[in-house]
Amino acid sequence: WETPAGRWVAGAEFYSDRVDSFLREFDPAGALAAVRVQGPVADDARHDISGLFAEDRVRLTPRLHAIVGGRLQHTRINAGKVAMPGRTDAFSIKTETTAFAGNVRLIQSIDPRGNWKVFAGASQGVRAPNLSDLTRFDIAEAGQIETPVAALDPERFLTFEGGLRAAWARAQAEVVYYHTTIDRLIVRTPTGAKVTGLDEVTKRNSGQGYIRGVELDTRAALTDALSLRGVLSWMEGRLESYPTAAPVLVEEPVSRLMPLTAIGAARWQRGAWWATATVTHALKADRLATQDRVDTERIPPGGTPGYTVGSVRVGWQFAQHFLLTAALENVTNEDYRIHGSGLNEPGRNLVL
Repeated sequence: WETPAGRWVAGAEFYSDRVDSFLREFDPAGALAAVRVQGPVADDARHDISGLFAEDRVRLTPRLHAIVGGRLQHTRINAGKVAMPGRTDAFSIKTETTAFAGNVRLIQSIDPRGNWKVFAGASQGVRAPNLSDLTRFDIAEAGQIETPVAALDPERFLTFEGGLRAAWARAQAEVVYYHTTIDRLIVRTPTGAKVTGLDEVTKRNSGQGYIRGVELDTRAALTDALSLRGVLSWMEGRLESYPTAAPVLVEEPVSRLMPLTAIGAARWQRGAWWATATVTHALKADRLATQDRVDTERIPPGGTPGYTVGSVRVGWQFAQHFLLTAALENVTNEDYRIHGSGLNEPGRNLVL
């Protein structure tokens, strides 16, 4: 709603998960071999999230706008039946966290028409531990087994960003730089023990570090029918954690860090016909954390290879309510994988 203090948006949210889980193990002959009190996460569990938020958009001067907002969130977890290695009985976990996250952004028009703008902002982020963080008892990366932990603190993030937007008669461009600090990141950490013959890992608030990067987005209309777009994303990050069971703090790249990626696109449209062509190019992702190097099911030794993938699409709006489209995806039948995903993407694919 509009007020003398600006345009306000406010609201409330509530979200609830209720979980029943179980595990039955059978031998090769089909006979019941074991029963566990929970499946991958706790049985008889509940996870509630409630939040209040507000944001104000206000004009401070004819060319300067501000956006100020905040969110208050309460998280409650009640895990009734949690399994633990070496125990035949179940135990329970109850946790509650309340956290506030705020943000402020400023947008300044450089010229009277607003074609050139600079912007800057700072925003907080908080992620409370969930049922998987606290109660997971299941196979993890690289054939490890993850076991429950009694308590964890919320993860906290602080992001600073700044950039420039420009608009001309037939083109637009935007460049953004961001820097995010990471505090108390929840990370899988080896314990040095074995459970059912597998290496045990559990969650800890052991991650401290940062991620920073640059994003570039440009668009241009070459003619009334033909337009181009280019997007470039680069990021790098470092994290201090305990990648092994040894009590030694190690700084290494953030796990599954996105490689330098560029996307180019061209679009042609005339009357009822349109066509687009896109090319995505990603460099080799070889900045690997310890858990990336051991997770050879998802990440090949030495890193995920780079790739270049192209696709074309055409469309015909032959009646007001009917559109016919055809797409040839991955034209060169590239065998590729998005870093950290664990599976290769489809090959050449025709869609009608």
